[in-house]
Amino acid sequence: MDFPTDKAVKPFWLTIPASRAYEILAEFHHWRFEKTPTRIERVDVPVISVGNITVGGTGKTPCVASLVPILRDLLQRHRKPGVPAILSRGYGRQEKSMRIIEPKVDEDLNWQEVGDEPLLLHRLLPKIPIIVNRNRVSGARAAIEKYQSPVLLLDDGFQHRTLQKDLEIVLLDAQKPLGNGYLLPAGPMREPVSALRRADILVSVGSQTTDAVAELADKFGKPFIEAHLQTGKPVRFSARKTDTPPEKVVLLSGIARPERFHRAALESGFRVLEHCRFRDHHPFSQSDIGNISSLARQLEAEAIVTTHKDAMRLAGLTFGLPVWILPVEFVWKQPEEITARLEQVFAEFAVPDSIPG
Repeated sequence: MDFPTDKAVKPFWLTIPASRAYEILAEFHHWRFEKTPTRIERVDVPVISVGNITVGGTGKTPCVASLVPILRDLLQRHRKPGVPAILSRGYGRQEKSMRIIEPKVDEDLNWQEVGDEPLLLHRLLPKIPIIVNRNRVSGARAAIEKYQSPVLLLDDGFQHRTLQKDLEIVLLDAQKPLGNGYLLPAGPMREPVSALRRADILVSVGSQTTDAVAELADKFGKPFIEAHLQTGKPVRFSARKTDTPPEKVVLLSGIARPERFHRAALESGFRVLEHCRFRDHHPFSQSDIGNISSLARQLEAEAIVTTHKDAMRLAGLTFGLPVWILPVEFVWKQPEEITARLEQVFAEFAVPDSIPG
């Protein structure tokens, strides 16, 4: 059964000119900001950016979620009122105007309104305001005005230049930080490797340590920290009939790195009969789910297992068998290192002791 996956364009050599053209455009885009710094706007509170240099798969959203409790502890320690706010573009959503996800449990939200990643962050952090806006400067000002947020987290912010950032965290795959070394569409890179000069910290994400990220950090004179994505305990999503996870399953994913999800499912003890892979952010339809459910029944699968991010786009659809979520958590190898770096941002930034309401 065919599914709309992201397949490599063949022959490969045909993508090289397009990749070079993309590189020229990317370099020109960033050159404009380097040439005219006044294009970059600063707001009245620190901005922490989490991003990457390749397309997806490095755990940006889980990383943002992991930083919130650290920042809340720092704010409490420094007696700063308020909570962090998250700024997100909301990729793939149907609405284009700014949308504010209030810091309260809201089960009526759907991903078409806010995007799957902001919705996932809201499910993980229901007490944190999330500003969804393509214009990050406008979103930052809204967070400060409406919630008096003393610090902002910019999700997927490395390529965004109009908002001044006080800490630029760049996540890199521990095994292949630059993929095949080519820019889109010939490879996964969103910018030339020289863009890493803008980073403040490089984070090596992977369970197996390699020298690849350390070499890049040394080349550009940047500190680097190690982290990994840890698979959590499977949780029920639909057809809640049992607390016992199934054994024979069909995997369903629409993410940038489906092979990681597949490996995590095997390591979690699932017997994977098939993996239905869709494009990243794929808008699942009832027809998609009907086909997958039919396939699962033909293979005598006990359930469908999906990712937490994909589950945001599956709400409201009807399945013919149980569905489970295999969540992941971003784990810092030495959390005291990232905590110290965040504390340094507060020390260097002139944050007032209190912000008037």
